[in-house]
Amino acid sequence: MELISVTLGLITSAALLISSCSAISHSGSATIPLEGPSNLESPEEAKQVEQLVNRADRQVIPSTWDGCWTAEISSLDSFEQLVSLPPGSLITIGCCAIVRYQMCFDHSSGGVYFSASNPGWKMNSDWLAVDQLAEKSTTALSYSDAKEFIVLRSTEVFTSRGDLLAVPAMTLRLSSRSDLHASHRDRDRIFVEGSTEDICEGPKLIGCVGKPWVISTWHADFMRERHAGLTKLNN
Repeated sequence: MELISVTLGLITSAALLISSCSAISHSGSATIPLEGPSNLESPEEAKQVEQLVNRADRQVIPSTWDGCWTAEISSLDSFEQLVSLPPGSLITIGCCAIVRYQMCFDHSSGGVYFSASNPGWKMNSDWLAVDQLAEKSTTALSYSDAKEFIVLRSTEVFTSRGDLLAVPAMTLRLSSRSDLHASHRDRDRIFVEGSTEDICEGPKLIGCVGKPWVISTWHADFMRERHAGLTKLNN
Protein backbone atom coordinates (compact mmCIF):
# COMPACT_ATOMS: atom_id res chain seq x y z
CA MET A 1 0.00 0.00 0.00
CA GLU A 2 2.88 2.39 0.77
CA LEU A 3 4.41 1.78 -2.70
CA ILE A 4 1.06 2.50 -4.38
CA SER A 5 0.68 5.70 -2.36
CA VAL A 6 4.19 6.86 -3.36
CA THR A 7 3.54 6.12 -7.04
CA LEU A 8 0.22 7.97 -7.01
CA GLY A 9 1.87 10.89 -5.28
CA LEU A 10 4.58 11.11 -7.95
CA ILE A 11 2.00 10.92 -10.75
CA THR A 12 0.02 13.71 -9.08
CA SER A 13 3.20 15.81 -8.86
CA ALA A 14 3.86 15.19 -12.55
CA ALA A 15 0.33 16.27 -13.43
CA LEU A 16 0.85 19.52 -11.52
CA LEU A 17 4.11 20.13 -13.35
CA ILE A 18 2.42 19.46 -16.69
CA SER A 19 -0.21 22.06 -15.78
CA SER A 20 2.55 24.63 -15.35
CA CYS A 21 3.38 24.22 -19.03
CA SER A 22 0.04 25.61 -20.14
CA ALA A 23 1.35 29.18 -20.02
CA ILE A 24 3.48 28.75 -23.14
CA SER A 25 4.32 31.95 -25.00
CA HIS A 26 4.53 31.75 -28.80
CA SER A 27 6.21 35.13 -28.99
CA GLY A 28 9.52 34.04 -27.52
CA SER A 29 11.30 32.75 -30.61
CA ALA A 30 14.81 31.38 -30.13
CA THR A 31 17.13 30.54 -32.99
CA ILE A 32 20.06 28.24 -32.27
CA PRO A 33 23.05 28.68 -34.62
CA LEU A 34 24.47 25.34 -35.71
CA GLU A 35 27.69 24.28 -37.36
CA GLY A 36 27.78 23.34 -41.01
CA PRO A 37 26.88 25.22 -44.18
CA SER A 38 23.28 25.76 -45.20
CA ASN A 39 22.82 24.67 -48.80
CA LEU A 40 19.21 25.78 -49.08
CA GLU A 41 18.35 27.88 -52.13
CA SER A 42 18.39 31.65 -52.32
CA PRO A 43 15.09 33.60 -52.23
CA GLU A 44 15.22 33.87 -56.03
CA GLU A 45 15.70 30.13 -56.41
CA ALA A 46 12.93 29.46 -53.89
CA LYS A 47 10.55 31.55 -56.00
CA GLN A 48 11.50 29.58 -59.12
CA VAL A 49 10.92 26.29 -57.31
CA GLU A 50 7.52 27.49 -56.09
CA GLN A 51 6.54 28.39 -59.66
CA LEU A 52 7.57 24.93 -60.86
CA VAL A 53 5.71 23.21 -58.01
CA ASN A 54 2.52 25.06 -58.88
CA ARG A 55 2.48 23.79 -62.46
CA ALA A 56 -0.40 21.47 -63.30
CA ASP A 57 1.68 19.26 -65.61
CA ARG A 58 1.89 15.56 -64.83
CA GLN A 59 5.15 14.85 -63.03
CA VAL A 60 7.29 11.88 -64.03
CA ILE A 61 9.82 10.03 -61.87
CA PRO A 62 12.96 9.19 -63.91
CA SER A 63 13.80 5.49 -63.96
CA THR A 64 17.31 6.31 -62.65
CA TRP A 65 15.70 7.24 -59.32
CA ASP A 66 14.02 3.82 -58.87
CA GLY A 67 14.54 2.16 -55.50
CA CYS A 68 15.18 3.35 -51.95
CA TRP A 69 17.83 5.74 -50.66
CA THR A 70 18.92 6.39 -47.07
CA ALA A 71 20.88 8.94 -45.07
CA GLU A 72 21.74 9.56 -41.42
CA ILE A 73 22.57 12.96 -39.93
CA SER A 74 23.38 14.11 -36.41
CA SER A 75 23.04 17.90 -36.83
CA LEU A 76 20.79 20.45 -38.49
CA ASP A 77 21.69 23.48 -40.61
CA SER A 78 19.27 25.61 -38.58
CA PHE A 79 16.94 25.11 -35.63
CA GLU A 80 14.38 27.71 -34.54
CA GLN A 81 12.26 27.10 -31.47
CA LEU A 82 8.93 28.91 -31.84
CA VAL A 83 7.70 28.39 -28.28
CA SER A 84 9.12 29.56 -24.99
CA LEU A 85 8.57 27.09 -22.18
CA PRO A 86 8.41 28.66 -18.70
CA PRO A 87 10.98 27.83 -16.00
CA GLY A 88 10.09 24.64 -14.17
CA SER A 89 8.33 23.07 -17.15
CA LEU A 90 8.13 19.32 -17.23
CA ILE A 91 9.82 19.17 -20.64
CA THR A 92 12.43 21.13 -22.58
CA ILE A 93 13.26 21.18 -26.30
CA GLY A 94 16.80 20.98 -27.64
CA CYS A 95 18.89 20.22 -30.71
CA CYS A 96 19.97 17.82 -32.06
CA ALA A 97 19.13 14.13 -32.43
CA ILE A 98 20.47 11.51 -34.84
CA VAL A 99 17.93 11.00 -37.63
CA ARG A 100 17.73 8.21 -40.20
CA TYR A 101 15.93 9.20 -43.39
CA GLN A 102 14.59 6.95 -46.14
CA MET A 103 13.31 8.01 -49.56
CA CYS A 104 11.84 5.63 -52.19
CA PHE A 105 10.75 6.05 -55.83
CA ASP A 106 8.95 3.85 -58.35
CA HIS A 107 9.08 5.01 -61.97
CA SER A 108 6.38 2.62 -63.22
CA SER A 109 3.68 3.59 -60.71
CA GLY A 110 4.79 7.13 -59.90
CA GLY A 111 4.90 6.21 -56.21
CA VAL A 112 7.07 8.13 -53.73
CA TYR A 113 7.83 7.61 -50.04
CA PHE A 114 9.75 9.55 -47.39
CA SER A 115 10.22 8.90 -43.68
CA ALA A 116 12.27 10.18 -40.75
CA SER A 117 13.04 8.16 -37.62
CA ASN A 118 12.40 11.23 -35.42
CA PRO A 119 11.94 15.02 -35.77
CA GLY A 120 15.68 15.70 -35.49
CA TRP A 121 15.47 17.44 -32.12
CA LYS A 122 15.13 16.20 -28.57
CA MET A 123 12.41 16.48 -25.96
CA ASN A 124 14.15 16.30 -22.59
CA SER A 125 12.77 15.91 -19.09
CA ASP A 126 14.16 15.45 -15.59
CA TRP A 127 10.90 13.80 -14.54
CA LEU A 128 9.81 11.62 -17.44
CA ALA A 129 11.40 9.02 -19.68
CA VAL A 130 10.47 10.38 -23.11
CA ASP A 131 10.39 8.29 -26.30
CA GLN A 132 9.65 9.73 -29.75
CA LEU A 133 8.06 7.18 -32.10
CA ALA A 134 7.40 7.52 -35.84
CA GLU A 135 3.81 6.56 -36.67
CA LYS A 136 3.06 7.26 -40.34
CA SER A 137 4.17 9.23 -43.37
CA THR A 138 2.35 10.76 -46.35
CA THR A 139 4.41 11.94 -49.33
CA ALA A 140 3.52 13.55 -52.66
CA LEU A 141 5.59 14.39 -55.74
CA SER A 142 5.31 18.14 -56.33
CA TYR A 143 7.66 18.54 -59.28
CA SER A 144 10.12 16.62 -61.45
CA ASP A 145 12.20 17.82 -64.39
CA ALA A 146 12.08 14.15 -65.60
CA LYS A 147 15.85 13.98 -65.30
CA GLU A 148 17.80 15.04 -62.21
CA PHE A 149 15.68 17.28 -59.96
CA ILE A 150 12.63 16.36 -57.84
CA VAL A 151 10.55 18.23 -55.25
CA LEU A 152 8.56 16.32 -52.61
CA ARG A 153 6.15 17.42 -49.90
CA SER A 154 5.77 15.10 -46.95
CA THR A 155 4.04 14.89 -43.58
CA GLU A 156 5.34 12.61 -40.85
CA VAL A 157 3.45 11.96 -37.61
CA PHE A 158 5.33 11.31 -34.36
CA THR A 159 4.12 10.40 -30.89
CA SER A 160 6.20 11.40 -27.86
CA ARG A 161 5.39 9.36 -24.77
CA GLY A 162 6.47 10.35 -21.30
CA ASP A 163 6.49 7.68 -18.59
CA LEU A 164 6.89 8.23 -14.85
CA LEU A 165 8.13 5.11 -13.04
CA ALA A 166 7.00 3.06 -16.07
CA VAL A 167 3.49 4.54 -15.76
CA PRO A 168 2.22 6.54 -18.81
CA ALA A 169 1.98 10.20 -17.76
CA MET A 170 1.94 12.17 -21.03
CA THR A 171 1.40 11.57 -24.76
CA LEU A 172 2.32 14.32 -27.20
CA ARG A 173 1.49 14.25 -30.91
CA LEU A 174 3.67 16.01 -33.51
CA SER A 175 3.08 16.60 -37.21
CA SER A 176 6.23 17.32 -39.25
CA ARG A 177 5.61 18.98 -42.60
CA SER A 178 8.60 18.98 -44.96
CA ASP A 179 9.54 20.42 -48.34
CA LEU A 180 12.28 18.27 -49.90
CA HIS A 181 14.46 19.21 -52.88
CA ALA A 182 16.44 16.29 -54.30
CA SER A 183 19.15 16.30 -56.97
CA HIS A 184 20.44 13.15 -58.67
CA ARG A 185 24.25 13.11 -58.39
CA ASP A 186 25.14 9.67 -59.77
CA ARG A 187 23.73 6.14 -59.91
CA ASP A 188 24.30 5.61 -56.18
CA ARG A 189 23.82 9.05 -54.63
CA ILE A 190 21.24 11.82 -54.46
CA PHE A 191 21.58 15.12 -52.60
CA VAL A 192 18.59 16.26 -50.53
CA GLU A 193 17.78 19.59 -48.84
CA GLY A 194 14.94 19.65 -46.36
CA SER A 195 12.92 22.39 -44.65
CA THR A 196 10.65 21.13 -41.86
CA GLU A 197 7.95 22.72 -39.71
CA ASP A 198 6.99 20.71 -36.62
CA ILE A 199 3.46 21.33 -35.33
CA CYS A 200 2.34 20.22 -31.88
CA GLU A 201 -1.16 18.74 -32.21
CA GLY A 202 -1.83 17.74 -28.60
CA PRO A 203 -2.35 17.66 -25.69
CA LYS A 204 -3.71 21.14 -25.03
CA LEU A 205 -2.67 20.73 -21.40
CA ILE A 206 0.91 21.70 -22.31
CA GLY A 207 0.04 24.26 -24.96
CA CYS A 208 -0.23 21.95 -27.98
CA VAL A 209 -3.01 23.60 -29.95
CA GLY A 210 -1.99 22.90 -33.54
CA LYS A 211 0.60 25.65 -33.77
CA PRO A 212 4.23 25.35 -34.99
CA TRP A 213 6.80 24.51 -32.35
CA VAL A 214 10.03 24.16 -34.33
CA ILE A 215 11.30 25.09 -37.79
CA SER A 216 14.51 23.44 -39.00
CA THR A 217 16.57 22.92 -42.15
CA TRP A 218 19.01 20.16 -43.06
CA HIS A 219 20.86 18.57 -45.98
CA ALA A 220 22.35 15.15 -46.65
CA ASP A 221 23.70 12.78 -49.26
CA PHE A 222 21.33 9.82 -49.63
CA MET A 223 22.93 6.55 -50.75
CA ARG A 224 21.17 3.84 -52.71
CA GLU A 225 20.01 0.75 -50.79
CA ARG A 226 21.33 -2.18 -52.78
CA HIS A 227 18.76 -4.79 -51.80
CA ALA A 228 15.84 -2.61 -50.79
CA GLY A 229 12.38 -3.47 -52.04
CA LEU A 230 9.54 -1.03 -52.62
CA THR A 231 7.11 -2.43 -50.05
CA LYS A 232 6.72 1.03 -48.49
CA LEU A 233 5.22 2.29 -51.75
CA ASN A 234 2.69 -0.52 -51.89
CA ASN A 235 1.26 -0.10 -48.37
